[in-house]
Amino acid sequence: MLESEDIDIEDVVVTCYLGGPTNRKPICIGESLYIKTAIKYPTVAKENKIEGIVELSYIVDETGEIGEVKVIRGIGFGCDEEAIRIVKSLPKYHYGTKNGIPAEYELTIKIEFKLNEN
Repeated sequence: MLESEDIDIEDVVVTCYLGGPTNRKPICIGESLYIKTAIKYPTVAKENKIEGIVELSYIVDETGEIGEVKVIRGIGFGCDEEAIRIVKSLPKYHYGTKNGIPAEYELTIKIEFKLNEN
């Protein structure tokens, strides 16, 4: 039979196990604010009173960098190109994981072009 004795412990280390590998999509902190402040309404779209939503797909690689950007649904008049420019210039993402390993993800985003009512 083992004997036990009381001892004083100065430091305790707690290890948590979350139940296995996890999948997590990439995250861009401040994405919405960045888009609102960086977007430039194309002149030709303003002149033609073009409004709408541009939907894009894009790749975020294992390091959080943005790769290929494609228009899924566009509205033209320079808005598609501006939406692509904005996505390509987004701040670096916190990379995503698959089975706990940094991984490439394809994401989608909708960017709204709406004229101010002045």
